Amino acid sequence: MNKKLLAVMIILGFGLTVLSAATLEEILAQNAKTKGGVDKLNSVKSIHMKGNISQNGMEMAMEMWVKKPKFMRMQINAMGQNLVMAFDGNIAWWIMPMMGINEPQEMPESQKAGISENAEMLDEPLINFKELGHKIELLGEEELEGTKVYKLKLTKKDGKVVDYYLDAETGIELRTTQYVLNQDKEVKMESVLGDYKLVDGLMFPHQIDMLANGTPTGSMQVSEITVNPVVEDDFFKMEKKTESKPEQKK
Repeated sequence: MNKKLLAVMIILGFGLTVLSAATLEEILAQNAKTKGGVDKLNSVKSIHMKGNISQNGMEMAMEMWVKKPKFMRMQINAMGQNLVMAFDGNIAWWIMPMMGINEPQEMPESQKAGISENAEMLDEPLINFKELGHKIELLGEEELEGTKVYKLKLTKKDGKVVDYYLDAETGIELRTTQYVLNQDKEVKMESVLGDYKLVDGLMFPHQIDMLANGTPTGSMQVSEITVNPVVEDDFFKMEKKTESKPEQKK
């Protein structure tokens, strides 16, 4: 083969490779566009979701409210009992009748991290990472169950690391992974996101499957989402304990 022709082919081939390789900025821009656009995403101040949680063979009705800056409340009906888990921006609390906790009580430290993270779900860390003090790195391309994905590493302001797997075509999140400590043991927690649907011009996952060290631990099926409902801050605060009534003398 003519050396000049070979050189041209190499240059062209290299050029095509460069053109097809997306930059981190392009990937994040596609992610925001697919989900509804930066302005529309940042206009979301609160959200209300209804659906079901499946765990240990049980299916339980669920409602969840999230409000900026860091409010969250989830209510679950399990076997006729009402469970509450909430975060008011400072205090994480719960009511767990199945554990003998029938009155509002502050959560133990081991449970607080997950609740406070759920309260941050409207922050859009892939879009607002600079404002939030986070850092994002593009780790490269991979295949996830036959789908080409971009793997991103998000290092939060507090040092916690979350890996995002974004669909290479749409930029949408397909999976997130992070390592957490559970009884002094490191556990790989994964969330698999799917069944995306448009709600008020925004794209939301309606199916979320959770895994711990590769083993399924539960799933959430969302049936209804309301964007920007009016929710008072007091709704997220720890309820006062029920005061016992004095016995009536006969």
